[in-house]
Amino acid sequence: MDKFFDNGEEKLGLHQLRDALDSNDLTARKKAAKRVGSLMRSGENVGILFSSMLRCVKTDDIELKRLVYHYIVTYSLEESEQSIMVVNTFLQDMEDYNPLIRALAIRTMSRIRIESVAESMVIPLKKALKDHDPYVRKTAALAVSKLFETIPETVENADLFSSLISLLRDDNPMVISNATASIFEINERRSTPLLIFDQNTIM
Repeated sequence: MDKFFDNGEEKLGLHQLRDALDSNDLTARKKAAKRVGSLMRSGENVGILFSSMLRCVKTDDIELKRLVYHYIVTYSLEESEQSIMVVNTFLQDMEDYNPLIRALAIRTMSRIRIESVAESMVIPLKKALKDHDPYVRKTAALAVSKLFETIPETVENADLFSSLISLLRDDNPMVISNATASIFEINERRSTPLLIFDQNTIM
C-alpha cells in the first residue's frame, strides 16, 4: 500500500485513500490522513471518507489525531449521525494524561455545532476550566463561548459562567486573556452582558 505514497504520485483515488485509512499500518494511515488534509485545503470535497477517517481517531499519535479532529469539525454537519459516534473518544481524550490531547479534544468538540455533541461537553468542560494545566484552562475558556453559540440556554443554566469569570483571577496571563476574550464574545450574544469590564471588575 505504501507504493501509492512513495512514488511521488499526487492524485490518489479516493478508494486508495480509503484503503490506506482502513489499514492497520499506522504509517500508511498517517500519510493518507495528511493527503486528505491537503485535498481539503485545496477545496476538494472528501466527505465520502468520513467513516474511514473516523477509524483513525483512536491513536496515540497527536499529529494524526489533530488531522482527524480537524476533518471531523469540517464535515460534522454533513455527517451529524456519525459525528455523534465519536463523542466517547472526545470525552476519553479530555481525561488523557497529556494536556495537549486534553486541550485538543476540548477545542475540537466545542467547534462541532451539533446540539447533542455540545451537551455532552458541558460537564467535562466545567472540569477543564479548573484543570491543573494552564494550557488546558486557556483552551477551555474559549470553548465556553463556542459552546454558548450552539447551546446558549444550556450553558446559561450549567454554571459555566461562574467558572469562566473565576479565570480572570488566574495566575497565568494567557488564561486571563482567553477568559476575557470569551466573555467579550458571550456579551455580544446576550441581551445583557455577562460581565461589564470597568475599574471595579478589573482591579
